[in-house]
Amino acid sequence: MIYRSTLFYLLLTSSLGIALFHIKYQVIKLENMLSSTHKELFRTEEAIHLLHAEWAYLNDPKRLKILASKHLKMNETTPLQMVGLESEESSVTISGNDMIKDPIVIKWQGPQ
Repeated sequence: MIYRSTLFYLLLTSSLGIALFHIKYQVIKLENMLSSTHKELFRTEEAIHLLHAEWAYLNDPKRLKILASKHLKMNETTPLQMVGLESEESSVTISGNDMIKDPIVIKWQGPQ
């Protein structure tokens, strides 16, 4: 009888030891995965921070004005070029193309 209980406790202890060993290495593996995920998250946050700074630099109004004057060859809009939506002169004329025989005039009717 003592032999059976000793064998039972020996098997139980061995099983628990193997299970504990297996769980320990699973925990170590998960901790490593968590650590690498934290590092990746930190790198991603740094990249986002850098992209925000770059976006702020690229959208600087002074810089955009210099680039627009250099590459677009456009002049600033004058008040005479502005037309209110309620005025009679608020129309768009499309012409200057060989395919269009008569210019098309589109009148603004306002919100319907």
